[in-house]
Amino acid sequence: MPALKYIKGKYYDFVYDILNSLSCKNRGLFNRNYVDNLLKSPNSNLTAIKGNKLWHLAATEYWLQKH
Repeated sequence: MPALKYIKGKYYDFVYDILNSLSCKNRGLFNRNYVDNLLKSPNSNLTAIKGNKLWHLAATEYWLQKH
């Protein structure tokens, strides 16, 4: 899955919905405080190769929900 650097609009909505879903919260894989802080400032936290950390979390959770 390609990484995004900037998350806005429909991509932010997707990320927000996935990471706030009941299944994500019940799974408990991610630290909720960390996720909430990322959601407050979605484009401020990048990986070493400039991918958006929030996008990576959402992509992981989306994959877990589908498989």
